[in-house]
Amino acid sequence: MMITSPFSTTIDNGNDFGLHVDDDDQTIRLIQPEIWQKSQQLQELINLFLEKNDDFKKIVSTFVQSLNDVGEMIEREKIKAIGSRSLIKALEMKRDSLREQYRNMIREKKIELERMQLEHELLRQEELKQQNLLGILRQLKR
Repeated sequence: MMITSPFSTTIDNGNDFGLHVDDDDQTIRLIQPEIWQKSQQLQELINLFLEKNDDFKKIVSTFVQSLNDVGEMIEREKIKAIGSRSLIKALEMKRDSLREQYRNMIREKKIELERMQLEHELLRQEELKQQNLLGILRQLKR
């Protein structure tokens, strides 16, 4: 029997494969205590890495969800903006249409005003002729 460390005992049977007994908990292993200790440390590092990886996944998931939420909000605002733009264009078209209708009405009213002024002038001239004729007839009657 060979002692390899103060914590374990090695039983050598003449080949590279030996049984190793851990003095702390009397566990029998087929690997050397140094290799066992390094594998335990490696296992602890792996577990720590996996925990950090899980934390990272949670952070990434939260970040992705936040980005999705912001993307949805942007999409809603974009749709609102498109709707507002369409409404503004429709109102502009209606305003232009009304403006054109009012211009046409003004033109028609101006034409009607000119016609009425001409008719008024002709009627006034006719009234003057008739008053002159009445004046002549009154003078003849006397």
